[in-house]
Amino acid sequence: MSVPAQFRAALVEQTPVIVAYRSFQGPWIEASGLDRMQKFAEELDTLDEASERYEFVAAILADARQLGWDETGRMVVPQDLLDHAGIGEEAAFVGQGKFFQIRDPAQQRAAVDGAIARRSQTKKAPTGEAGA
Repeated sequence: MSVPAQFRAALVEQTPVIVAYRSFQGPWIEASGLDRMQKFAEELDTLDEASERYEFVAAILADARQLGWDETGRMVVPQDLLDHAGIGEEAAFVGQGKFFQIRDPAQQRAAVDGAIARRSQTKKAPTGEAGA
């Protein structure tokens, strides 16, 4: 899957290893650097094994896969992750701070349009944001 050049440059600069897993929030892929997975592993060691948080973090770690790059700079994403997200030939890469999502472009557009519509109904910018 082709990654936009600017996004690819930022990824390579931030982390040499990209790890991805099926999102528990919806039909998309979540991905980050190995450092985020290491934080999850460290957190897991502190949790009660009977807790919901333990189950959630353990599931992320169990599902996580390291993504590779082919010789042309394309990201290689396992088919089961693509199937989970409903991604075909094209994907939207959506920055989320310390991680990013890989989503079906139509699904991403609908999510953005929905957020804009909800904000337009209230005619109020989110708290703590200037100019939005």
